[in-house]
Amino acid sequence: MSIKTYYGEELYFQDGSVALSEDLEQSIRSLLTQNHGVGIIGGFYEPGLPLALISALTLDMLGYESADALNERCGGSILPLFSPAGGEAMTESAFRALPPISEQRMDSKNGQPLWVRIVKRDRPGKGARQMWLMSLCDIDTVHSREEQLLHAKEDAERANLAKTHFLSRMSHDIRTPMNGMLGMAHIAQANLDDPAVVADALQKIITAGQQLKLLIDEVLDMSQLESGRVELLHEPFDLQAELEKVDTVLTTLAAERGVRFPPVRYLQGDSLVRGSLLHICRVLENIVTNAIKYTPAGGSVERWVEESPIDGTHAMYHFTVQDTGVGMSEEFQRHMFEPFTREDTSAAHGTGLGIAITHDLVEKMGGTIHVKSAPGAGTRVTVSLPLERIPEPPKPAGSSDVPYQVLGGLRVLLAEDNDLNREIVEFLLRQAGVEVESVYTGRQALETFTASRPGHYDLILMDVMMPELSGLDATRRIRRSAHPQAQTIPIIAVTANAFASDVRAALDAGMNEHIAKPLDSARLYAVLQRYCAKK
Repeated sequence: MSIKTYYGEELYFQDGSVALSEDLEQSIRSLLTQNHGVGIIGGFYEPGLPLALISALTLDMLGYESADALNERCGGSILPLFSPAGGEAMTESAFRALPPISEQRMDSKNGQPLWVRIVKRDRPGKGARQMWLMSLCDIDTVHSREEQLLHAKEDAERANLAKTHFLSRMSHDIRTPMNGMLGMAHIAQANLDDPAVVADALQKIITAGQQLKLLIDEVLDMSQLESGRVELLHEPFDLQAELEKVDTVLTTLAAERGVRFPPVRYLQGDSLVRGSLLHICRVLENIVTNAIKYTPAGGSVERWVEESPIDGTHAMYHFTVQDTGVGMSEEFQRHMFEPFTREDTSAAHGTGLGIAITHDLVEKMGGTIHVKSAPGAGTRVTVSLPLERIPEPPKPAGSSDVPYQVLGGLRVLLAEDNDLNREIVEFLLRQAGVEVESVYTGRQALETFTASRPGHYDLILMDVMMPELSGLDATRRIRRSAHPQAQTIPIIAVTANAFASDVRAALDAGMNEHIAKPLDSARLYAVLQRYCAKK
């Protein structure tokens, strides 16, 4: 039997002795008023706490299509519907002791717990029978939100703690090379009459500066990865030649630490490929640098490359780095790809970001990284990356193998607003015999070039972040100008904006190439000889 109450609540009576008297209806209305006008359920204080009535909204809340379905599930008792957080079943005595207003967990039909707000009232029944009535309000969403907020709070606290530790570590790790650079500069300044002391101090300043650059690169790389702004490139390059360049840089580090560092071996495979060279080099530099740092003097770091075909134009390239270093514990290996994680927390071994960056970059490039290590037994890291194999690319127009010393006679327009950076570039260019004319803004670069006679400048070196007009905008306007060299003069970005997206922005603006600061003189000279070496 069912009837409608004042609130439109459809009631199903389970006990024929219960009828909707005016008194009962008033009790129901009171409960609904106190609990947002939702589900009603009632019964008697008798063994098993049998149900006497239930509303349609209660059935719907608990996931039952009918009162009969609920009775079949709970045997006509209220007790099996409760699911206490502690895991113990609700007892008759516990039910009797429920406060007038409480929050309880009840089991829905699908077995999932549901948090409800209960307003409970006792009332006399017919004869000596005592009845209980409850209104139920679904607050599961509220509890879920509270749990989410609690988890979010815990995550935020963990993040803040990690950030605090990271900033503390970074402060130490940055100040260490900075102290070395400033201290060695003072030593050199105080010993200007002793060339040997000055030369030693300058070399140590360079070493400390390279360490500082590595720290900054790692922090910026992690920031890019976490924000999702890493942009992969798809460019052709000679893999063997590029890895030899990486080796050239790392050979010095290995020699300083007394680590044997034989040349990389190519067991099989094509060298001409297409992929994101910037990120491949970053990955391999991180892995090899770690191998050298964690290998004691007298040990060795070996590298080899293998290829396994995927299809007619693609192959999987396996880069393996094997060292005889200190190795890693099994416990650390389970967490080694998490940011800021270091088994050896000494400052000499970096921020703990490098291997996390490596892992994320490898995954972003569609590859895998596998590590095999044990304490005292060294470490083997294998990175597998899919790359496109390509025919031999044509040699760039104007390329030359002429050494930079014969670049004399070139005339370069340099746009650089920073006095110190401009002085450095001018020194490097003049050291190679290059004539250089400098301007300070992108607008000056545009006006100076467009007013020049054809052939006056052989190349433009363009900073990106400049006042009045950025290097990118200046390049676009140069390319659109009526100057006879507008489309042909090489324009090279020389900038501290060093991410792949910055390289892409420079190329999209019409620049021919991108050189990142801090400036590598060998890279600068190589670009000059490629684009405009004199015959």
